Amino acid sequence: MRYRFKCDINADAKKGGYTDGINGGVCTAASIAYCRNLVRNKPQELEYFSRACHFTARQRAAYYACEAGKLNSITCILKSDNLPYTFRFYFDRWEHTVSMGYGVYMIVFTFSHIVHVVVLDNRVKSNCILFDANFGEIEFEVGPWEFIRFMNEKYVATSQIFVLDIDC
Repeated sequence: MRYRFKCDINADAKKGGYTDGINGGVCTAASIAYCRNLVRNKPQELEYFSRACHFTARQRAAYYACEAGKLNSITCILKSDNLPYTFRFYFDRWEHTVSMGYGVYMIVFTFSHIVHVVVLDNRVKSNCILFDANFGEIEFEVGPWEFIRFMNEKYVATSQIFVLDIDC
């Protein structure tokens, strides 16, 4: 496991006072931006992903859309995101994610009444890349099992895992 870049967007959001009107952090908006960059073959840059101010307006819009019943809180993707996806999987344990196969996945999961979103780029057999707004971009060189061990350590109390297949 190696970090391609480290960041903690949610800590930056709280420090900068960007979390007014947002329930939780900005992980959803940051994950959607990360997926959009993958779809468009744009590089992922620490400078962009280390600044919470890039994501707060989008996160606030999604929060209010969910509150108004206009957005499914599981998919969290707005029409304006222009992100092609398909709802694919539901799991109750990280170990089951191995069956997803190769692709790019936005993973929405719950733990302790909190929703968190990460992105798994599993298009290459020899490694997989995780984007987590709390940690940054991490490469797991031995495939999905190292990813699963990491997720079990960081988010051990996960109760529901929803997976969106991002069309790259």
